[in-house]
Amino acid sequence: MRTEQQFCKCCDQLRPFEKRTANHVLHLLLSIVTLGWWVLVWFFVTLAARGQPGRCRSCGSEFVPKDREMSPIAALTILATILALLIAVGFF
Repeated sequence: MRTEQQFCKCCDQLRPFEKRTANHVLHLLLSIVTLGWWVLVWFFVTLAARGQPGRCRSCGSEFVPKDREMSPIAALTILATILALLIAVGFF
């Protein structure tokens, strides 16, 4: 879980919002144990968690952030993951 301060429309105040995130430590360990094959699952779990709304701790209302552009680091991570998987399966 990640907590961020956002403006709650229901409470009409700045409130802490909780958002579910991927457990990256668990996915890293599973990736090591499966010799990298779990990276695909990790990638899709992270993408799915990114689109989930946050919830106000006080009233429980949802906060859906406006669409953000993908950061350069995220784009490089995606490309590196795809390239590593293609190499792993012998495509290159």
